[in-house]
Amino acid sequence: MINSNQSVYLRGMGFMYIRFCQPPSDLWAWLEPYLDDEDTVDQRSGGGDELSFGQIAPEMLTKLDWYGTLFLRIPVPIQKDIDEKFCERNRLALESQGYEE
Repeated sequence: MINSNQSVYLRGMGFMYIRFCQPPSDLWAWLEPYLDDEDTVDQRSGGGDELSFGQIAPEMLTKLDWYGTLFLRIPVPIQKDIDEKFCERNRLALESQGYEE
């Protein structure tokens, strides 16, 4: 579903399915490959609220609320691990652009 070429809405449903049904410890492995995905979807179906899947994936990993729908809480140790992985990605991105700590 998350790699569907037929519909961006089908992909969005796949992302929601992952967030609701996969163990929290597996979320990073499922969603990390899509952090740079630039395909967009209108979250409100005609409401003009377009986001790329690269914007959606981090929100699903860090937020508990998605347009009024509550996600299951990610346990604190797993959330800390996810936050550290985001920091490492950002550090590597800055290094690749020539910035140093």
